[in-house]
Amino acid sequence: MYATCRFTLNRDAYRNSVVESIKRQRAAREEFIAQVKTFAKLRPNQRAKIADALQKVSFAAGEQIINQGDDGDLFYIIEKGDVIITVRLFYQASFSSSSSSSLSLCLSRACLGKFILFPER
Repeated sequence: MYATCRFTLNRDAYRNSVVESIKRQRAAREEFIAQVKTFAKLRPNQRAKIADALQKVSFAAGEQIINQGDDGDLFYIIEKGDVIITVRLFYQASFSSSSSSSLSLCLSRACLGKFILFPER
């Protein structure tokens, strides 16, 4: 049995391809961060650090992202899609009954997390 090799790729070409891909992804994240109101006034090197720290996560339509009462250790930036913020309201001292109320709709480039409770300066 003989193996057939149809394509080759040298080490330098592979490295250049990977490096260029990483550079394009980083540039896209930096551009995105620059368009987020919360980060717009930061210097480019500060936005670059944030862009490097970003990790992409995806959620299905209707999936809950944050639960009321969670520690709030994550900060989310909506890249695309809409997020409805709903707050559970409790009645009576025993907290035995409750209802939910939608507060707002967050669109692309909006931020989520405990941080959003503080006014922008």
